[in-house]
Amino acid sequence: DRSALSRFTDAIGNTPAKIVVVTNELGLGGIASNELARRFADMQGRLNIELTANADLAVAVIAGQPFLLKGQLPDFEA
Repeated sequence: DRSALSRFTDAIGNTPAKIVVVTNELGLGGIASNELARRFADMQGRLNIELTANADLAVAVIAGQPFLLKGQLPDFEA
């Protein structure tokens, strides 16, 4: 539901706290064979787009390797 998505992203955007969101990327594995799975993947994709658009930092992690999508990675020292 689009309104639920907007309420969720608005709530995240209006908090003064730093928030880390971990989500799945479902668009790289092909198209699901049933309607419900396709709708879920579509809504997950819309959520990912909304979150990334409003984020200061977005990183995709594939096979344990970070790929910077937006922003700048912090300098971590071991």
